[in-house]
Amino acid sequence: MARNTKFDVVIVGSGMGGLCAGALLAKAGYRTLILEKRERIGGRFSTQVLEGVYKFPTGAVYLHQSGYVPQVLQKLGIRVELREVPEYVCRIEGREYVLTGRSRLRKLLDIISKNHSSRGERSPALKMEVPAEEIMNSFRDEVMQAVTRPAKRKAGLYNITVRDWLLRFTENPFVHDLFDTYCTGFAMARACELPASELFYVMGKTAGMTDVWMVPRGNITVMEELAGVVKTNGDVWTNCRAKKIIVKEGAAKGVVIEKDGKEEEIPGKVVIANGPPRHTVELAGVENFTEEYLREMRVKMRPHPCVFIAVAAEKPICLEKGQRAGLNLLCSRRIQAVLPLTNVCPELAPPGEQLIYLIGEPRSTLQPMDEKYEIEQCLLDIKEHFPNFEKYGRILMIDPHNVDHDLPESHGWETKSYFLPVRTPVRNLYSVGEAVTEPGIIGTSGCAGSGLKVAGIIQRTIRPG
Repeated sequence: MARNTKFDVVIVGSGMGGLCAGALLAKAGYRTLILEKRERIGGRFSTQVLEGVYKFPTGAVYLHQSGYVPQVLQKLGIRVELREVPEYVCRIEGREYVLTGRSRLRKLLDIISKNHSSRGERSPALKMEVPAEEIMNSFRDEVMQAVTRPAKRKAGLYNITVRDWLLRFTENPFVHDLFDTYCTGFAMARACELPASELFYVMGKTAGMTDVWMVPRGNITVMEELAGVVKTNGDVWTNCRAKKIIVKEGAAKGVVIEKDGKEEEIPGKVVIANGPPRHTVELAGVENFTEEYLREMRVKMRPHPCVFIAVAAEKPICLEKGQRAGLNLLCSRRIQAVLPLTNVCPELAPPGEQLIYLIGEPRSTLQPMDEKYEIEQCLLDIKEHFPNFEKYGRILMIDPHNVDHDLPESHGWETKSYFLPVRTPVRNLYSVGEAVTEPGIIGTSGCAGSGLKVAGIIQRTIRPG
């Protein structure tokens, strides 16, 4: 490792936000260093190799052609192979419904109304009927108002949850669970916890994000391309932990690192933090942040716990017909999203095998989960919903990410009111990543957008060299 090397920009963390910012700045002439404490780069959009042969995501799976990642790659002249996921499958009471294109919510409401609104042995007082048109008319109106006139509509809906809004129309458990999957998938919160106005806003901004694509050779290939651009005018150091962000006279001046058992001070004109805001505050010193910023951080940062599970099967046990789709389970215990990765990208596993990614969501996103209990519930879901699992499948990995994990499913609810700004109270210290994305722009797209924004600010305010 080079000693006493000066950099214009030092970035702590190599997630999508950090690598996008670093690559853009390096190409613009800023000597850039990215620090990554892990052996691999990429954060939540990377690839871990299980048992030497299975290429499995570290968190996020999809990219969106309409999002910021393709924009950044185009600016950098990077071309990567992407493969479309054209279908979406929803399983309700053992029946699978395949949907393509847009208007999927309306289609599913019609399906539930027609096929899954029978009262059965449920209470006569339970409203099982599904007024699909009435729900959709209200939904469209609220989405439009949330995006175009948020101040006017927010007051009325901020104090009621998505669940309470939906109870105006129906108590059908499948409809409620459908909206819950939208809440966890788009906003990283449960329907019984999320203010209705927040879901309407994010749905209006994302338009459902039905343009879903995967990286055939693993997510890390995208991140390696970005790292390659950084290395044209800087470097990326893995297995290198940031110990302290140096702050003098209210401004960031560099980072103290630990590598190979030794500490070293790396000066820099600008420091970018790509990680949880609490970690940034700890590194830079809480005394350097305003009480307003700290209060906002305490209120808005709501890490989303989850359980990531990798399953390998010698024969297909999920979407056995080979549909190139993601699967949602309605009214399961914990597992909502099931992604048979090799249906789209067979390169991720040995020939003929199916690699499946399952995500278990605890009942609350506002408190730590009981990891042992949540794993038990997930395993019960697997056995119930995939009857051939015990014959052909096996668990490769169970990876619970609790609220104190440095890579939870999300650092906060991904909605309009639960983000922090990219600028911190410390001069020349910026944040990128999912905690500071553009309101309503979520996931990897939002992270890339934050990197693009910070790179633009730095280019306008600080000269390289």
